[in-house]
Amino acid sequence: MLNGSFGEKDDLVSDTLDLGKEMFLFPTEGAYFTSSRIGGKRGIIKELAVTLQGPEDNTLLFESRFESGNLQKAVRVGIYEYELTLRTDLYTDKHTQWFYFRVQNTRKEVTYRFTIVNLLKPKSLYAVGMKPLMYSELDATTYNIGWRRAGHEIKYYKNNMEEGQQSLYCLTWTLQFPHDQDTCFFAHFYPYTYTDLQCYLLSIANNPIQSQFCKLRALCRSLAGNTVYLLTITNPSRTPQEAAAKKAVVLSARVHPGESNGSWIMRGFLDFILSNSPDAQLLRDIFVFKVIPMLNPDGVIVGNYRCSLAGRDLNRHYKTVLKDSFPCIWYTKNMIKRLLEEREVLLYCDFHGHSRKNNIFLYGCNSNSRKHWLHERVFPLMLSKNAPDKFCFDSCNFKVQKCKEGTGRVVMWRMGIINSYTMESTFGGSTLGRKRDTHFTIEDLKSLGYHVCDTILDFCDPDQTKYTQCLQELKELLQQEIHKKFNNFGQDMDLEGNWSDIPLSDIESSTSGSDSSLSDGLPAHLLNIADELPALPRRRARPAPAPAGPLRPKVSHLDRQKIKAISPDYYAQHIASIDGKRGLFTGLTPRLCSGVLGTVVHGKVLQHYQECDKPEELVSGNVQKENSSSFDRVIKETTREMIARSAATLITHPFHVITLRSMVQFIGRESKYWGLIPRLLGDIISLWLCNSLAYLVNTYALDSGFFASMLTYPFVLVSNLMAVNNCGEISTHPSLHSPNTLKELEAKSATSNTFSGNDLFSNNWAQRDSSWCADACSFVLLQPY
Repeated sequence: MLNGSFGEKDDLVSDTLDLGKEMFLFPTEGAYFTSSRIGGKRGIIKELAVTLQGPEDNTLLFESRFESGNLQKAVRVGIYEYELTLRTDLYTDKHTQWFYFRVQNTRKEVTYRFTIVNLLKPKSLYAVGMKPLMYSELDATTYNIGWRRAGHEIKYYKNNMEEGQQSLYCLTWTLQFPHDQDTCFFAHFYPYTYTDLQCYLLSIANNPIQSQFCKLRALCRSLAGNTVYLLTITNPSRTPQEAAAKKAVVLSARVHPGESNGSWIMRGFLDFILSNSPDAQLLRDIFVFKVIPMLNPDGVIVGNYRCSLAGRDLNRHYKTVLKDSFPCIWYTKNMIKRLLEEREVLLYCDFHGHSRKNNIFLYGCNSNSRKHWLHERVFPLMLSKNAPDKFCFDSCNFKVQKCKEGTGRVVMWRMGIINSYTMESTFGGSTLGRKRDTHFTIEDLKSLGYHVCDTILDFCDPDQTKYTQCLQELKELLQQEIHKKFNNFGQDMDLEGNWSDIPLSDIESSTSGSDSSLSDGLPAHLLNIADELPALPRRRARPAPAPAGPLRPKVSHLDRQKIKAISPDYYAQHIASIDGKRGLFTGLTPRLCSGVLGTVVHGKVLQHYQECDKPEELVSGNVQKENSSSFDRVIKETTREMIARSAATLITHPFHVITLRSMVQFIGRESKYWGLIPRLLGDIISLWLCNSLAYLVNTYALDSGFFASMLTYPFVLVSNLMAVNNCGEISTHPSLHSPNTLKELEAKSATSNTFSGNDLFSNNWAQRDSSWCADACSFVLLQPY
């Protein structure tokens, strides 16, 4: 069944059987995606480019124009040898990994060689023993044999390209087909299509028992109009109080369409949670499960590996405000926001596949709270104990990298879900226990879905014995890792004291991610809009601050070199390098207006009091009253100065706010008098203390106002913070070019609000207010990703 339809330029253009000529061509230049529907394209799909000359013609016939298929071109370079080219993700020029195609007119007892020539990843599990998958229709009907690993002489190597061109890699294997005149399929991994999901969900909806506790609804529509399904699974509660007390678990899969392993784990989870098992019934009694089994149906249908029809990796856009461009992600995040307002979300997990590491493992987020220190690692450790032959805790990583700030895992963690994970399942197999050196099967992946349920029960067991044991084991493992790190650095450290203060980011290495965080350009349907927008200065997006943790970054225990003091000249150079010399004068206009207006008001108020004093001076013969003490004069003059300063502050405060807003490059909607009260209190107290200390102490102390400044500085700080509060800007450290300093700051990005980068202020403002998000879209669209 074909769900994707393309324009009429999808004909296959080659009609020759000569060696070196194209046997199959899926043209992408000029082709475009028009719609997506069950049953596929209306009308007849044009025939293959080659035509068999008779029963003795042994030419293989290739086809990929079916749901989830991916093969762009097949070239016959030998009698039994073919070079294959994969299609890149639509509207991109990369992401060639997933393949799924059909071969007909086979001959048995003949060795064929297939070589895919345009893979992009320099490393692959094919280089360490992984095999492609093959499906034979005759074996399936005759012997009930489905997908199986096949191929010999498998090699993964760099393609010899001309200098200056993009590096490409080749995957080659040999194979003997089991039957003559058979129809076979090859795939990177066990396919799981959108149609497979719909058939499964239909069976749930038609089941009179399962439909009572599993409610199916449409979360949204994709860009091509496909339904993104949301399942809510929980047993009916007896009272409203019981329903409200339930915690939530959110699971999702297939944000990357070529990672079908995520769908098989999800299938295993759904099979168990919807069963009549006592454990499944208990889970439904105490939890509300929100499940999105396929986040990117468009990409799945058209055979993409990583992107949606917007030509972008959806798992880098969970912070987006572009609902129309990324509806699946926008509605998912919005659903979870509403869920967090209703109840606690115990766990968030997004199921993925991994092409360079074996086993199954999790990526999480280090907690910055001392109260929850290491708690985010308990669930993965429990899962490794429940599935010791499949799940590898040593491969788990909890470091939050800047390039992963837009992923579902990090965004949900920033929203307050401590146990927020990405589950990575290998395309290969296991290196653990009884499953060592074997490929994963569909049943292996489905069984992990059951283990997820089993681990949730252990994690929430009222008897916290297992939880406490795991936490203690984690502390011991961490202590061993710290010893190992210090030994590698040739340093000794006594860890009997405050070793737990060592930032976890100093200990962990970075996750081995993909290049998907690089920009593929704008979504295709927004290119024309972007051309019409005025050019805006490019600013690098800044990660949001951690939800908790110390405000001041800690100096690394692993690198003892001191961070050099930053001079004002360095700040000036940094600002000039980003915004030009004009940036040094940002906010000058409102500040000058504030100074001029404040001076005028201050002078007018003092002039008014002086005129009021003139009649009194004339009556007394212009002689000061002798019985008027010096302290009385201090009180009188201080009161007048206080009133004058307060009046000047009241009038000029809007300019003060505008100046601060200009410096953080933000135009918001808060009141211009926000922060006025602490500013007034700070000025008044400062004035009284200065003059009192002037009278009671000595002239030098009062002239500098040093002691008064120390006491009143908190009021000034509070005023400045209130003026920029909720404007979405976090004051940050400038970019430091010293390698040691940069290493220090980057290592602390997950535990403080200090980040290295190109801007003094972060650009995390776009989601502040929906009322002006539309006006800000031009800025968001042109942001580098």
